[in-house]
Amino acid sequence: MGELPYWTFSLGTGSPFLENYGFLYFYFTGFCSFLAQDLTTGIKFSHAIYHIGSGLAMFLFSTRLCRARRAGTISGLGYVLCFWHLQQR
Repeated sequence: MGELPYWTFSLGTGSPFLENYGFLYFYFTGFCSFLAQDLTTGIKFSHAIYHIGSGLAMFLFSTRLCRARRAGTISGLGYVLCFWHLQQR
């Protein structure tokens, strides 16, 4: 009695979809949802940031590993545009 709900069926938090994410994912997504004043918009905005950030991280990793910007561009685009990555986010 008098407690805020932290788990509900309507958010899909009982599904295994987000079981492997760390706590910073939920903090940042909650912060984005707070700024947007809408849960769905906050989740979409945070996932867009994660998607772009992962592509940039792959670009930087491949550029440093191969010492070629072309290889970094191809691997970054390949990672961001692959079917699994587009459908999971």
